[in-house]
Amino acid sequence: MTRGQLSIRFINIFHLVFRRSRKLTLCYTLLAGCIVFFSLRLLNGGLSKIKVMDDVVLPDHQPNANPLSYFVETQNDGALISWAHAVNSKALLKRALSEKQMMLEADIILSDSANGTVPIMAHPPMTHSDLTFDEWLMGVIPARRGIKLDFKSIEAVPPVLERLRVLEQQLRFPVMLNADVLPGFDSPTLPLDAEHFIRLCKLMFPRATLSTASTSTTRSRSVPSDEP
Repeated sequence: MTRGQLSIRFINIFHLVFRRSRKLTLCYTLLAGCIVFFSLRLLNGGLSKIKVMDDVVLPDHQPNANPLSYFVETQNDGALISWAHAVNSKALLKRALSEKQMMLEADIILSDSANGTVPIMAHPPMTHSDLTFDEWLMGVIPARRGIKLDFKSIEAVPPVLERLRVLEQQLRFPVMLNADVLPGFDSPTLPLDAEHFIRLCKLMFPRATLSTASTSTTRSRSVPSDEP
């Protein structure tokens, strides 16, 4: 007799014994428990193989999550995703968070400091900022907004990706890695090495969404906008 046949016979006997009982609710609760028990044994080869996780991370709450899935209130309409661009200072970060912008975009370069060379939030030709990348990220994590990191220096990529890797378990929101890897029309800015950028992203933090673009003419990056 197979395990499935044994399970069915057990259930039938159980039902016959208790069918005249006045405590039908309790009996059928127990019966349902038995059905679940034997179903799990048959499907999984034993309960010992069933793992229960205390902190399950849903697919839509990981760095490679689709913003349309993460922000369910948009109902899959990308036009409803609000953006804050060039969030490159403490004041602009505070403003973007207070306005509850869904996606925060910011620019990253390397800068010398008393603690050595560190990634900061700035767009060339700016070379200084009151906000380091680490400070920026620590401000975003509790709010769980989506982020788009626009690298303006290939040298800034490794330390930023290493920090993301260390904090990956806390990144329960979309993470996009962007770089201008193609020359834009009439743009004096040199693009980043596409092959090098993609290789670093795939090697150091492959669970983010990779984004590439072309260079553009120099323009002000001091005020966030709602444009995608």
